[in-house]
Amino acid sequence: MTQFVTDSDGNTLCKKNKEKNAHQFVKIIPPHKMPGNHNEQIGYFLDLQKHVLDEFLTKTIPAYTEFSLAGYRLLSSSASIELKPGMKLPEELLVTTFVSKIGDTSVNIAFVYRNQHDKNIVAIGVQTILFLSLEGKAAAVPEDAVAALSVHLMTAADQPPSEADAPAMITNDKKSSTAKKHARSVLKRSDLIPRKKTDNYTREFTTTRRQWTAEKSGYHFHHIGEYSINPEELKSRIENMIGVAQVPLGIAGPLKVNGEHANGLFYVPLATTEGTLVETYQRGMLAITMAGGANVRVIRESLSFSPVFILRSIADVPKFTAWIKEHFDMIKSVAESTTGYGKLIDIVPYVMGRRVILDFRYTTGDAMGMNMVSIATQKACDYIMERTDVEHFYITSNLSSEKKASFFSMITGYGREVLAETIFPRDVMLKYLGVSPEAFYDFWFGVFLGSYQAGMIGMNGHIANGIAAIFLACGQDVAQTVSASIGMTICELTADGELRMTLKLPNILIGTVGGGTMSGTAKECLEILGCAGPERVRKFAEIIGAALLAGEIAIGAAITSNNFVKAHMKNNRRNANKKRNDFSASI
Repeated sequence: MTQFVTDSDGNTLCKKNKEKNAHQFVKIIPPHKMPGNHNEQIGYFLDLQKHVLDEFLTKTIPAYTEFSLAGYRLLSSSASIELKPGMKLPEELLVTTFVSKIGDTSVNIAFVYRNQHDKNIVAIGVQTILFLSLEGKAAAVPEDAVAALSVHLMTAADQPPSEADAPAMITNDKKSSTAKKHARSVLKRSDLIPRKKTDNYTREFTTTRRQWTAEKSGYHFHHIGEYSINPEELKSRIENMIGVAQVPLGIAGPLKVNGEHANGLFYVPLATTEGTLVETYQRGMLAITMAGGANVRVIRESLSFSPVFILRSIADVPKFTAWIKEHFDMIKSVAESTTGYGKLIDIVPYVMGRRVILDFRYTTGDAMGMNMVSIATQKACDYIMERTDVEHFYITSNLSSEKKASFFSMITGYGREVLAETIFPRDVMLKYLGVSPEAFYDFWFGVFLGSYQAGMIGMNGHIANGIAAIFLACGQDVAQTVSASIGMTICELTADGELRMTLKLPNILIGTVGGGTMSGTAKECLEILGCAGPERVRKFAEIIGAALLAGEIAIGAAITSNNFVKAHMKNNRRNANKKRNDFSASI
């Protein structure tokens, strides 16, 4: 049974000796019966020293218990105890631990045992620790261990009263200087996230990394480690995995889609923590369905990747752009040699002084395709560099605006361009949306003017809400929400007094194969839509177009009828009542 000494700040085990300006690891051994036989006393101290050493290393060296995971083993190669002659051993001891020497592959630890009451030294102990590789070979003391142990290096003031009392405990000045230099290092080995060249994606090592994170954060995780997906399936999709972030998943529908690839009633999975979002889309989907469905078409497909070439002079620009045009077929062949699905359909030059941006445009089959087109473009650029008098090139220029909002992608498209349209009869709008076509149109015109005043790229109600929820549910690149949420909501009143709503979506960048689409919940959500696997990406795009149209009509109707804020207040009251009920149940 042990008791730890604490300092004035409440820190245990390690207190600062103000007189010596050194950190001490101090441990009190409570009253106990001391053996009378000399050999038994030596055995007692050696056993006690072993436990003190283990606690010292555990508290001192970061992630000491995980050293084997980092490729190290620690071995206590020797230990010694010298009892002070003629000194009666007390029943209560105070043990102070120092680092006496840090070598290349070993560390010497010194222990000073004192009478707890009069502080007289009764024994001196020394222990040598070897650092070994997992193969049993001598290994260098890790820098983070050096830094941590250097704080406890013995100084001249820490020496016992006489040299005889402390054999082999003098600190080596050269090693001490080196250790203190390492101690000033900002980054320690234990600060690095645990990784392995092999087995980095096993469930066991994922657990190890999660435990390391818990130790670093000081928080015990209850939910992150609960998941059904196999980490081995996530290679190339996540690094340093510690678990799974869980997002609530709702379902909205029925949604009637009249597309070339998607026809019938669909139920759309939406992953979100935003209250009323699923309900909003549900309401719009029902209105679209009762109005006869959404007519949807994919009208354009192309993914842009835009390297920039630096020429010697603007005089070289015409020759270079002409060469690109003349050799398009060869460049196309080189680019497409890297992929079985990507097709280079065009290269459009944009001249900026002596710099020429080449906008490579691809189709990518059923994959989202960003990795595909970057690899293909790199190969094509290398080919161009070998055959032209160009100074240099950079693989991207930002023209293609990946994961950024721009008028360029609004005009030229990025991914698949989708059009969705529904004509809402007056009776459907009044019954399911609570507004007339004229009132909705008047609201929409005000939004049009506000969007113009703001200089908005595109004009819509909340495309980002729906696209982010669908992307999260279906394993898409959620960061593409930035460009995918650029869209134009267009309203017209027909001669029959109905409302025609059209949604232009120029940047729907999605995939139904590759990436995160075939793992765990993402695959299941795509299966709900019948969109998992090859030959399904256009169907998926059409369903997305119809779903986003539903969100636009629903949020517009809520604002027009002055129910937008009321719906959120009702949802907040429901949450507040739940919290009160939970509190009442707990008291």
